[in-house]
Amino acid sequence: MNSEIKYKINKDKCINCGLCVDICLVYEKISSKVDTIHPNLCIECGHCESVCPVNAIEGPEEVKMICEDEQIPTYESLQFLLQTRRSIRRYKSEPISDIDLQKMLEAGRYAPTGSNEQNIKYVVINSHEKMQELSEIALPVVFKTFKVAKKIASLPFAGKILGKKQAYRLKNIYGPAITIFEERNKQGEDRLFYNAPGLMVVHGEKQDEALAFSCHIAMHNCVLIAQTLGIGCLLNSFALMAINQSKVLRKKLGIPKENKCFGAMTFGYKNINYKKHVNRKPVNVNIIE
Repeated sequence: MNSEIKYKINKDKCINCGLCVDICLVYEKISSKVDTIHPNLCIECGHCESVCPVNAIEGPEEVKMICEDEQIPTYESLQFLLQTRRSIRRYKSEPISDIDLQKMLEAGRYAPTGSNEQNIKYVVINSHEKMQELSEIALPVVFKTFKVAKKIASLPFAGKILGKKQAYRLKNIYGPAITIFEERNKQGEDRLFYNAPGLMVVHGEKQDEALAFSCHIAMHNCVLIAQTLGIGCLLNSFALMAINQSKVLRKKLGIPKENKCFGAMTFGYKNINYKKHVNRKPVNVNIIE
């Protein structure tokens, strides 16, 4: 929060409509006049400038006007994008262009963050050589972790420690799957990054749970924009786990010890096309009226 507000009211333009008062604690209407009363509460979100109908609130940078009717996607087009997104594990060999990478990051930049902190940090690898170096460090961490987890899941009291469902999945699904992954990696297959030319990681302060939520949204923003560019993405929980468990990986990625990786995904131009939508379970919802 700032003691000096960066959004100023132009008194000559202000019509005292009070819209800024409705959406922001910084402003109050006193004797029918809107004024800046609590500048220390400003988080520089820009809502006041955006909502003002007469451009009376002036921020530190010029902003563009929204033309909603022309630019907002229709329900059908956005729903189509959501339904056709697939997790991609087959990529073309070339790294994505710098322009397309910036477009993805720009989408992440506009994700909401708690108190408008905008404190998401990104690490991007866009090189097969660097991905191979990372894989050589990450794979042993993944294999070791799941072997230990499988042993724990086989104990008689595993259900009480891990929960019955998680213990079952570790013992009967993830455990055997990791064994197959390890065998296939020995045969030259990449079962961690799937020969993707790129990896994106988002991280921030360990204790900030609001930041964790914001990181997830930012990464999904990147995924959706990638879909429009012919770029496939895979939200990679194995990579996420390995990064958070390996000091070597975190150092290589430049993630400080006080930070945690909240999301990781491989990406690259798609080398596969899916022809149909897939089914999903009905929404599990409890609507309270």
